[in-house]
Amino acid sequence: MASPTQMPPPPVNPQWVRPPRRRSIFGPIILITIGVLFLLVNIGKVSPRALFVTFAQWWPALLILWGVVKLFEYMQAKRDGYPPPGIGAGGIVLLIFILLFGSAISATHRVADKVDWNNFGDHVQLGDEDFNSIFTDGKKFEFSDTVDHAFPANASLKVAVDRGDIKISPSSDDKLHIALHKVVYSENDLDAKKISDNAMPVITVVDNLINVEALPRSDSKPSIINMEIFVPRKAAVDLMTLRGALSVIGRDGDIKAHNSRGDVTLEDVTGNTDVHLRSGDFRGQNIKGDVNLEGRMNNASVSDVTGRLSMQGDYDEIQLSKIAKGLRFNSTRTDLDFPRLDGSLNMTRGDLRADGVFGPVRLTTKNKDINLDNVTGDVHLENTNAAVELSAKAPLGNIDISNHRGEVTLVLPGNGNFTVDAASQRGEISSDFEQLKQTDENHEAKATGTINKGGPRIQVRNDNGTINFRKQ
Repeated sequence: MASPTQMPPPPVNPQWVRPPRRRSIFGPIILITIGVLFLLVNIGKVSPRALFVTFAQWWPALLILWGVVKLFEYMQAKRDGYPPPGIGAGGIVLLIFILLFGSAISATHRVADKVDWNNFGDHVQLGDEDFNSIFTDGKKFEFSDTVDHAFPANASLKVAVDRGDIKISPSSDDKLHIALHKVVYSENDLDAKKISDNAMPVITVVDNLINVEALPRSDSKPSIINMEIFVPRKAAVDLMTLRGALSVIGRDGDIKAHNSRGDVTLEDVTGNTDVHLRSGDFRGQNIKGDVNLEGRMNNASVSDVTGRLSMQGDYDEIQLSKIAKGLRFNSTRTDLDFPRLDGSLNMTRGDLRADGVFGPVRLTTKNKDINLDNVTGDVHLENTNAAVELSAKAPLGNIDISNHRGEVTLVLPGNGNFTVDAASQRGEISSDFEQLKQTDENHEAKATGTINKGGPRIQVRNDNGTINFRKQ
């Protein structure tokens, strides 16, 4: 059987064939532009801040460029007989992204222009390196200078720095010597040198006060001015920095120190000291005089003080030793007062431990475990939601303890002379002293009695906790 004859397909009219649509070149242009900009940032030719400012101001030019490219593509397609490329779904998404992202960056830039970044940096937890690399032009330059000035006899010194460390040391003569180390962030050497020249401290003399100021002018850029100042040992000093460290070593005069963010160190000082610190650590050692601390501190370490130590504010951790005229401490959670510390005291937010405290001791706190060892004299203690342990030695004083929801333990000399009056609501009483008479009625345990010859009164009140009397 013969196979059927296959007919060839009909000829196609070239006018019926729709030419393929060409792709837009705007996408590749954007990718190339972004790549070039990030390359310039990586190799240091353009600073991140300059890129941010430029984009915030000129991003609408992308829409203009896109329109120009689309117009060129339309005209080229018409000339070549091809359909012009459209925007497409991807183009619409890109357009929306550019509009939203560009508007957000512009709004951020407008707000940033109204912000005092020097003041902002004092309230955020950023180091100077991080702060300046983000909010300035990024390149770091360092300069050194020296300043010498006459220092009248019996004069005092006042120093104010916006951003930088201050170190005070005794001078070998009767003059004022300042060694400056300046850190400047700028785009180039010439601009950095101008900033450094404008960052010199201003020295004024009024009566017996030498005033040294390194504060920013209205048209100045952020810079760090570290100063090591050599001044006669007997001069009193008043120091202030908003962001930096303060250090005074070897001084026979009164000291005032104000620091918004940074550490304060005082060592080998004969004179009274007054320190105000908002954030940072304090260390004071070998101070012959009274010490007053106020503010918010991370860690405070004070030792070998011949005067009285006063502390007001909030502290993460306190380490004290050998405070000749005692401590007056006040915070949002704790009040503590006693006239002498021969041993040591360590206090954190949840714990207080002391050894060698002389009474009368007055302590009111909450949510803090208390451990007082080798206490002499009267004790008045109030605590809540924590345990109390007290070890007293002769001569005993009157002891008054009130606690709520926590165990109370007293360690007393077995041959001591005192009387006991103890009661525990919804708790128990345990005693090593046979002389105590104990009762337990209506969910209240009581213990009373006279130990040996009697004497100072030991009164304990506890709610929802055990009371323990132990012999030394």
